[in-house]
Amino acid sequence: MPKQRFHVLDTYRYIAAVGVMLFHFEVSIQPFLGHPTAIFEKMHLFVDFFFVLSGFVLMHTYGSRMSSFADMRHFLRKRLARVYPLHALMTLVFVAIAVMIVIFHLKIDRTTTFDLSLAPSNFLLLHAWGLASHMGLNSPSWSISAELFVYLLFPIFLFALLRVGPWGTLALAIVFAALMGGWRDLEGMRTWTRATTDFGNLRAVPSFMAGMALHAILTRGRKINVPWWLAHGAAAALIGLMLIKAPSLVIVALTPGVIFLIAAAEMHQPASRLAGPVGQKLGEASYGAYLLHMLLLVFMVAVFKRLPHVTPLDLIAGLGLVISLATVMAIGSFRYFENPLRIYFGRDPAGRAAAPLALRPTKSA
Repeated sequence: MPKQRFHVLDTYRYIAAVGVMLFHFEVSIQPFLGHPTAIFEKMHLFVDFFFVLSGFVLMHTYGSRMSSFADMRHFLRKRLARVYPLHALMTLVFVAIAVMIVIFHLKIDRTTTFDLSLAPSNFLLLHAWGLASHMGLNSPSWSISAELFVYLLFPIFLFALLRVGPWGTLALAIVFAALMGGWRDLEGMRTWTRATTDFGNLRAVPSFMAGMALHAILTRGRKINVPWWLAHGAAAALIGLMLIKAPSLVIVALTPGVIFLIAAAEMHQPASRLAGPVGQKLGEASYGAYLLHMLLLVFMVAVFKRLPHVTPLDLIAGLGLVISLATVMAIGSFRYFENPLRIYFGRDPAGRAAAPLALRPTKSA
């Protein structure tokens, strides 16, 4: 029987991507405001929503299919086939613009956005591993670099989960977050919930582990029947906490629970409207919209700088245009670029060997 697809979680992934767009939009328009605003300041924490959801989904898809080195290679190939092509393309676009800036001696305000020295770490997806001094060349892609880090550690996390159980794994995630926070404090770094290129890869670890553990709790224990009103209400409450600027650690700590409630409702309740065709399309577009929107924001800011006066209506129209264009482009990207390449590069080669990893506890004879 094929595994259940969590379409509502996919739709919420798109909602989270829009949240990140709102955060980046607000940062980008500060020069055009009479008074600084920070309404969407906490929306950057939707990135941690991505990390939890990634752990949950990968546990759902690969948790029972990781018993050999061949399985691990196949897993990594499929994940790279899904995330790398669009990342590489967008990095190339930013590099091309940066080269044009150098050739034509164009004046730009945010030089770090087009810093060519970042190209090697960005192309290798290592720019969230402490190897880049700042973000640039499509800054949202730091989280894809962090995702690669947890992908590589996924078999180890799975090994730990099978040994200590889901609740033990949750405890390990909390301990890791506490140790990471203490280390960053000692080193004088900003809080780990703000980490990006400054070891944002480690930021992804506790959330990813929590997602894995919650999937195991949901699927291996007794049936947990959650009504849709509670699941959607929890999601709305999480967004509300972001808007009232609740402490970041509170928001991050509650995020796994929200995903757990949505997944539980989707497993045992009648289909939600968010699981309909529109929701599925938006879910498919979530990754593309996340990676494409920064380029659109760059062009939007360039246009605003050429206007004699930028009104609030201009800003609202610009936001709507960025979100709409990013979504439409992402739908096309998924259909004609991302998905064909995912299928081509992620296919399972014939005759792959199975070298044991011994991830599952062996039964005594």
